[in-house]
Amino acid sequence: MASDVLRFLEQKRYDDRNRTQARERYRKACIEIFQWSFEADIIRPLTDEFQNPEFSRSLNIGSRYVSLFELHGQQEYDTRRQSFLESMSRISMRRMRASLERIRGRIEGLRDRNMLGAFQEWTMSFRALHDNHTIDMPEGFLAAAWSTYKATLQDPRYYFSIHELLLFGRLAKVNLVVTTYTNNEFRYAGATSTGHNLTSIVYVCLGDDRTGRVRGHFERMWKASEIDESREAWSVECDMQAERKKIYGRRKTN
Repeated sequence: MASDVLRFLEQKRYDDRNRTQARERYRKACIEIFQWSFEADIIRPLTDEFQNPEFSRSLNIGSRYVSLFELHGQQEYDTRRQSFLESMSRISMRRMRASLERIRGRIEGLRDRNMLGAFQEWTMSFRALHDNHTIDMPEGFLAAAWSTYKATLQDPRYYFSIHELLLFGRLAKVNLVVTTYTNNEFRYAGATSTGHNLTSIVYVCLGDDRTGRVRGHFERMWKASEIDESREAWSVECDMQAERKKIYGRRKTN
């Protein structure tokens, strides 16, 4: 089974790399096809046939439909363009492919090589992206992996590396701040940043027994808003304590 698992993981890494390349190819094809010169012959017929509420045809400035033809190269708009065919495929992949085939026939009759080339690259890149499937995992893989994972956590030699946690944060694209807690004191240990939406930050505290490793699960997770509330409460508490000391000092003087 070990050889099957290794083959599965190797194939999955290969497929993930191919899927990334296929996604980038499809993104570029969407930029090329969503031009006003192709709207009447390609995009409009698909929109009218499927009546997808996500992309109802409206030429009003600021409409979702008009935005398909704007701000090429910006992530939000590129993602929206990519979802045009994907949303239709969720309605009916067979019906969508039949519609695309009819449109291709009409374009061939127009003898417009530029339009035909852009259309073929758009449809071919879409198929390449969605026909990219990883081989099936070996039989019994999940059961074996789960039991191995549990045994690892229960092994006294295992420790949960802070670097491992930061790696998970980067892979998950999470704004993460990691601290350790020892001797009633929090210490900053590391952080990850996605570069956007910095108001959404996850704070994680891990207990540190001063042996150079952190054991077990997360002890506590906080939202940034809760951290701010705690800071404000601590500031108020400090002010109140300072005021009590002043009052106590005056009483002793009197």
